Amino acid sequence: MIVRTCHNSESCVDAGQEAVAHLAAGEIVGIATNFGYTAATRNLQNLADKNLTNITPILVLRHHDELADYLQTSRKAAGRLFSRLPNGSVILQFSSGKDSSLFDRPDDLPLLSDEVQHVAHCLNTFPVNYILSSGPLAKYAHPYTAWPLFLLWPTQTDSASQYHYCRTAQSLVEYLPNCLNYVMETGPVETDSAPAVVEFLDQGVSIIPSNELNNATILENTRAGILFVCTGNTCRSPMAEAIFRSMLAERLNCDTAELAGQGIEIASAGIAADYGHSASPEAVQLLADEGIDLSSHQSQPLTESLLERSERVYTLTNHHREIIITHRPELRDRVQVLGQDGRDIPDPIGGDVAVYRQCKEVIEQNLRLIAEEIVRELDQ
Repeated sequence: MIVRTCHNSESCVDAGQEAVAHLAAGEIVGIATNFGYTAATRNLQNLADKNLTNITPILVLRHHDELADYLQTSRKAAGRLFSRLPNGSVILQFSSGKDSSLFDRPDDLPLLSDEVQHVAHCLNTFPVNYILSSGPLAKYAHPYTAWPLFLLWPTQTDSASQYHYCRTAQSLVEYLPNCLNYVMETGPVETDSAPAVVEFLDQGVSIIPSNELNNATILENTRAGILFVCTGNTCRSPMAEAIFRSMLAERLNCDTAELAGQGIEIASAGIAADYGHSASPEAVQLLADEGIDLSSHQSQPLTESLLERSERVYTLTNHHREIIITHRPELRDRVQVLGQDGRDIPDPIGGDVAVYRQCKEVIEQNLRLIAEEIVRELDQ
């Protein structure tokens, strides 16, 4: 076993290249992530050759978008976790490789490269696990591998954590004696626990939290974010938020407070809004007449955090949409004008109750199609 201790960035670069060479040769390399030292390999035959019975192989991905290459599109909650949580902080588990999109067209498997066929075989043989690359692995080694890479993370049964935490390279060497061919030592890991684990079941998820992520944080980040945006967040977007919440609850046969448990998060914001303003009295009264409570609404400005958490963003005018995509052009596909025909829904501020009622009815009409679409997705 070769242990390469790194003292500066230059030595890390050199050690990273050496690690890649050992990985290319099919060997096992010890290397740090942001959540502990682990072993990496391209060849899972090492599990049998070295009798590693306490190891669960984890397919490590460079970017959260790669998850779509391996999972069916129905597993959107998994993608949300990878895109929202820190890289390497969570391991996603699936009971069967049949969840993998590699099995959507089995006749095409022989056409894939040997490496991808190997991954497909592994997904059908082992419990399926995924993690995002992080730390020295992500910086110095993983970008230079031209093939799928697995982490051989030691498991344990006598602790609240499913995976053994190795803070130092030496602790990994001691936990996996006679297994490692090369170790890249970059100093102790700063975090103090292994990644959290989220297992996706036929119904719901099972969570093993970590010191970094608790159950509530993980569940919150699985939810589909739906955001409505107007100017001041006191008239149009609050009405859209409240009406849409009521529509979905009715269609899902649950209370509005239970929508989060259905995996849905609904919010509204304003392009030029301040914090803490109530909804307009006219909007509050109109919705109260239909049994929808808007009295507790507090305005908020549109923020980066709200945009990041929202899979669907509906603006009340084309100008609102243009402002958002000018600032964040990469979000173009998820930002739409609420009006199905692309028309603006004018601001009723300053108008009488009849103007507000007309605005509410137009919003309501356009929300019905969106609600049906969301319900269909949840049924898949």
